[in-house]
Amino acid sequence: MNNIYRVLYGLTEPLLAPLRRVIPPVRMGMGYLDLSPLLLLFLLNLLRNLVAQYFFRFGRW
Repeated sequence: MNNIYRVLYGLTEPLLAPLRRVIPPVRMGMGYLDLSPLLLLFLLNLLRNLVAQYFFRFGRW
Protein backbone atom coordinates (compact mmCIF):
# COMPACT_ATOMS: atom_id res chain seq x y z
CA MET A 1 0.00 0.00 0.00
CA ASN A 2 2.90 2.34 0.72
CA ASN A 3 4.18 1.94 -2.84
CA ILE A 4 0.83 2.99 -4.29
CA TYR A 5 0.77 6.03 -2.02
CA ARG A 6 4.27 7.06 -3.07
CA VAL A 7 3.47 6.72 -6.78
CA LEU A 8 0.23 8.72 -6.50
CA TYR A 9 1.94 11.36 -4.38
CA GLY A 10 4.79 11.63 -6.88
CA LEU A 11 2.37 12.08 -9.79
CA THR A 12 0.04 14.62 -8.17
CA GLU A 13 2.25 16.71 -5.91
CA PRO A 14 4.07 18.61 -8.70
CA LEU A 15 0.67 19.85 -9.92
CA LEU A 16 -0.95 20.43 -6.53
CA ALA A 17 1.92 22.10 -4.67
CA PRO A 18 1.77 25.41 -6.63
CA LEU A 19 -2.00 25.55 -6.15
CA ARG A 20 -1.64 24.95 -2.41
CA ARG A 21 0.69 27.94 -2.17
CA VAL A 22 -1.94 30.16 -3.84
CA ILE A 23 -5.12 28.80 -2.19
CA PRO A 24 -4.96 28.23 1.56
CA PRO A 25 -6.99 25.39 3.11
CA VAL A 26 -10.49 26.30 4.31
CA ARG A 27 -11.22 25.74 7.99
CA MET A 28 -14.07 23.24 8.46
CA GLY A 29 -14.89 22.70 12.12
CA MET A 30 -11.96 20.89 13.72
CA GLY A 31 -10.04 20.37 10.45
CA TYR A 32 -9.17 21.91 7.13
CA LEU A 33 -10.44 21.30 3.61
CA ASP A 34 -7.87 21.39 0.80
CA LEU A 35 -9.54 22.85 -2.31
CA SER A 36 -6.49 22.50 -4.56
CA PRO A 37 -7.52 19.09 -6.04
CA LEU A 38 -10.91 20.51 -6.97
CA LEU A 39 -9.31 23.54 -8.62
CA LEU A 40 -6.84 21.30 -10.47
CA LEU A 41 -9.69 19.17 -11.86
CA PHE A 42 -11.51 22.33 -12.95
CA LEU A 43 -8.41 23.71 -14.69
CA LEU A 44 -7.63 20.41 -16.43
CA ASN A 45 -11.23 20.16 -17.65
CA LEU A 46 -11.06 23.73 -18.96
CA LEU A 47 -7.79 22.99 -20.76
CA ARG A 48 -9.24 19.80 -22.26
CA ASN A 49 -12.28 21.69 -23.55
CA LEU A 50 -10.13 24.44 -25.07
CA VAL A 51 -7.90 21.93 -26.84
CA ALA A 52 -10.89 19.95 -28.12
CA GLN A 53 -12.57 23.14 -29.33
CA TYR A 54 -9.40 24.15 -31.17
CA PHE A 55 -9.11 20.81 -32.96
CA PHE A 56 -12.80 20.65 -33.89
CA ARG A 57 -12.79 24.22 -35.16
CA PHE A 58 -9.83 23.75 -37.47
CA GLY A 59 -10.76 20.22 -38.61
CA ARG A 60 -7.68 18.45 -37.35
CA TRP A 61 -9.62 15.73 -35.59
